[in-house]
Amino acid sequence: MVFPKRGGKINIFLTGVVNVLVEKKNYIIVPMILDDIYRALTVCQKGKRFFKRCNILLQLWIVEHLYRPPTVARFIQDRSDYITSHAKRVEKYRCPEGVNAWVEYFRFLTEDKITWNYPWFPWVEIIHMSSVRPFLLLMGIRGVEPYVPLRVLRQLGRRQVLPITEDMKDFVSEVGPKVPLPEGLAQKFWDGCLVMGIGTMVKERHTEETHPKYSNWLEQQSLLQVRPERFVKEPIDHETKKKIKIELAMSDYLSENQELRTKLMLARATLTQQQAEFEEERAKATQRETLLRGQGNLATIRGAQVVELAVSRQQQLRTCDQKSQTHFDQERA
Repeated sequence: MVFPKRGGKINIFLTGVVNVLVEKKNYIIVPMILDDIYRALTVCQKGKRFFKRCNILLQLWIVEHLYRPPTVARFIQDRSDYITSHAKRVEKYRCPEGVNAWVEYFRFLTEDKITWNYPWFPWVEIIHMSSVRPFLLLMGIRGVEPYVPLRVLRQLGRRQVLPITEDMKDFVSEVGPKVPLPEGLAQKFWDGCLVMGIGTMVKERHTEETHPKYSNWLEQQSLLQVRPERFVKEPIDHETKKKIKIELAMSDYLSENQELRTKLMLARATLTQQQAEFEEERAKATQRETLLRGQGNLATIRGAQVVELAVSRQQQLRTCDQKSQTHFDQERA
């Protein structure tokens, strides 16, 4: 797969991604799409006028949430194409036209007018955070963006709790000629992902459930002074970067230490087993040696008896010969 560029050149940047999707199973590009969307939203938040990424998907997402069907939805899971059927699902939705209309619309928008959880959402299990941090890292083509499912639990069919707030700007990075994609860091986050099972589903998915203090928390978040976020191409604060490296190094140290402890325990158990086997073999060898010594002593005794018997027989033969010679001499005389 190639993409034309200016100057008669082509871009083969996505060939590696396409190759993985074609040759390997259970690989999806959803995290890459989310990464691109969040990056574009961050750029727009910093003052850019245009949203340059998957704007169609973002539009489908927001319209699906803003339109609340007049009847209670039937929550099912199947393999239907919900992108193609989007227009039919929202055909009765009347979208505001113009910037002023949208501002007025959002000004009077309330929670009860929002569809928080899609009826067709795969709700059996969801990944809501990592054991490393209360968020995940999405790897895209151009860099890495944090993702916080804890802030959108209502969209995932769960009770909205008070999210764990943490400064994530130091985990935003952009790939460059000398800046590789931090795959190891992102993989560590996903290796420690935590899952909510079907038992955490809310009973009434069409009516959202929230923590009693969530509304106050959300209002306080909106009233906080917004601190300008670091642009993705600016350098990371060195002190924070050192802290992250120290924490990751400590995590690696603890993991390696635990692994070494496990290996040491296995080695000790193996050594104990080998010592027991050695003691058992030595006892058997001692027993065999005692048996052989007993057999040797018995053979010695029997040998002595045979020698004694042979000497006795020789003495008898000599006596017999002497008697025969004496008898012969007497007869001859």
